[in-house]
Amino acid sequence: MTMPCLIAVLLIASPAPPDVQASVEKGVSLFEAGEFRQAEATLRRAAARAATPATRSRAHLFLGLALASLGKVAAAEAEFVAALRADPLTEVDPTRIKERLVRRFTEVREKLTGVLEVDVDRPALVRVDAATAVSPPIRKRIVVGRHLVEASSADGAWRSRPTETIVPVDGKASVVLVLEPVQGVLRLTSTPAGAQVTIDSAPIGKTPVELPIAVGSHEVRISLPSGEAWQEALSIAEGTVTERSAVLAVPTPASAAGTLPLPALTVNDSAERSGGRALKTSGIALTSLGGVGLLASGVFALLGDHQNRVVQGGALATGLEIQRAADRGAVYNVSAWGCLAGGLVSLGTGVVLLLVGHGDAPPPIAVAPAAFSGGSGVVVRGALP
Repeated sequence: MTMPCLIAVLLIASPAPPDVQASVEKGVSLFEAGEFRQAEATLRRAAARAATPATRSRAHLFLGLALASLGKVAAAEAEFVAALRADPLTEVDPTRIKERLVRRFTEVREKLTGVLEVDVDRPALVRVDAATAVSPPIRKRIVVGRHLVEASSADGAWRSRPTETIVPVDGKASVVLVLEPVQGVLRLTSTPAGAQVTIDSAPIGKTPVELPIAVGSHEVRISLPSGEAWQEALSIAEGTVTERSAVLAVPTPASAAGTLPLPALTVNDSAERSGGRALKTSGIALTSLGGVGLLASGVFALLGDHQNRVVQGGALATGLEIQRAADRGAVYNVSAWGCLAGGLVSLGTGVVLLLVGHGDAPPPIAVAPAAFSGGSGVVVRGALP
């Protein structure tokens, strides 16, 4: 039998090494059952044989908890340090471990530090775990474990993505942050369309335009070749759409060569004229109604006066006839006053409507048909004197 074959046979025949992970979990179970001495022995053997950082960290952590439960404080702290060296993110579950043991582990972890180095690609302020912003470059000792680092420019127009980094025990973590522009959206239109757009004196294009733009203040100008322009300093906010629509004065185009100018026409607004006629008609009706009311008032006044003379003249024989005549006189008098009041109101309202309707007709408007060149249109020029 050759030597390589002999070695292979011996390896196959030898017993497999114990499962370290199973030993760790057995030690954890012994600790949770309160068998601290047995847990110590099992976990110490498992920690010595653990190959991966996660398994080694768990073995040292529960070995330290078992030692702390036995009152071996110094030995327990040494195991906590070993656990954090293997894995800086090692944590104790406060729902399964007694509070005093959690506190002991936390005190050890807060004494362990590493170095954090942070730099950025442009001037900015850096925050570590939302602490006060400082200027880079940063090199500081910091508690081991996970930390969140971010940076932004002083005006807020540039910002980095939040970056997580893990600082090891007595080791170093380096982070270089790349700042990106913080943007909003600017949407511009104009009447007429096709106007030139410049932002911060740089030409952008012609309306309508929509583009991402850095937050902050920007000078925006929209202009026509003829000189009409709109300008405003706009403040752009992150994640929002800022929209503006510029209405520019459109100059009257000069008559082009070969076009045929047409004469101006004079028209009145038919709707306004119809309104004037309606007011006049209503005024005439109310005036007539007022006259009828005044006439009726006079008639009722005469009838009431007649009844009063009959009562006072003594021509009636009985008291009942006198009372009836007096009642009729009172009714006639009241009717007379009512007709008088209604007639005066109708008469006054009718006069007002007549005056308003007479002055309601609009002045004529000069309307010039557009110059004829393959088509026609109408352009309002203004009111005639």
